[in-house]
Amino acid sequence: MSDKPQTADTADRLQRGLILALVGIVIALVIVIVLRQFSGDAEIQQFTGSGESTGEIRSDGEVSQLLGQARQAVADSRLVAPADDNAYEFYLQALAAQPDNVAAREAINDLYGIAVSSTEQAIGSGDFDDAQRMVGLLSQANPNSYTVINLRQRIERGLQAQDAAEAAATAAAQQAQQAAQAPASTAAASQPAAAAEPAPAPAEPASDLASMLPGSAAGTQAAAPAPAPASAPPSTMTTTTTTPAPAQTAPATPQVRDARLLSRVDPQYPPEAMRGRQQGWVELEFTVDVDGSISNVSVVASRPTRVFDRAAIRAMQEWRFDPRLEGGQPVSTRMRQRFDFRLD
Repeated sequence: MSDKPQTADTADRLQRGLILALVGIVIALVIVIVLRQFSGDAEIQQFTGSGESTGEIRSDGEVSQLLGQARQAVADSRLVAPADDNAYEFYLQALAAQPDNVAAREAINDLYGIAVSSTEQAIGSGDFDDAQRMVGLLSQANPNSYTVINLRQRIERGLQAQDAAEAAATAAAQQAQQAAQAPASTAAASQPAAAAEPAPAPAEPASDLASMLPGSAAGTQAAAPAPAPASAPPSTMTTTTTTPAPAQTAPATPQVRDARLLSRVDPQYPPEAMRGRQQGWVELEFTVDVDGSISNVSVVASRPTRVFDRAAIRAMQEWRFDPRLEGGQPVSTRMRQRFDFRLD
């Protein structure tokens, strides 16, 4: 008898447990449905995230290829030229694909000074197209740099001077052509006037008055040779050489040329910084005097502060330039230069 109540109690507990389990399952399903309604884009975001990870894998492969092309370009000395096939552009493309790529960033910093020097040489030689290309590359790496701003201003001044010189040359050529045409026009105008001169008048016939004179007079008159008929003096062709007035030449265009680097000295790495494995950069502003020497060197910015300043200033003072020309005369000018201190 005692086993039956225990069996009944066990069945009741199992039944209640099943009911509670079913209720729990129903509640869980309701919660899941509600959560999906309020976060319906969760799966889409998850799918998008997986797609982005796939894109990152593709970017990694692309970056590896760009870094390989950049290293090969460095080995071939194609540092900043030719266009679209140089180390600087490959490193920029790699950095654009992976902004946190340390290798690309450090390589760009190493090539920055070389790119600036190449741009200055292009400006000095008048190759403004290539100078603009390299300034565009520099601005991608450091758009707010004073060096980039200064290079853009120098390119703009050079283009203005080039346009003015071309306009002056065109005006001078036109004036020379007009001066060459002036003598021919004058000679053509003088020819009709010479042809219009009157022809010599025919001699008049001898008069009958001689036969009516007394004999002696007649004889004398007859003996005397008849005067030669008056005739017009012979016509002579007169060539008038007209000297054209000197052409008014356009005012000489002032000869403008930016300062050009003649010799440079690389800074010595400070021993303390070398022992501490410190790296950094210094940007200087200085004056190129009329004799090409350097003066008034000042630090615009540096990182880390004051670690490499003295070494950069000492090296900068040893540089020599062909000074800037304005109106054909040397003038002093302010310039900027960045030194990068890197440990190989």
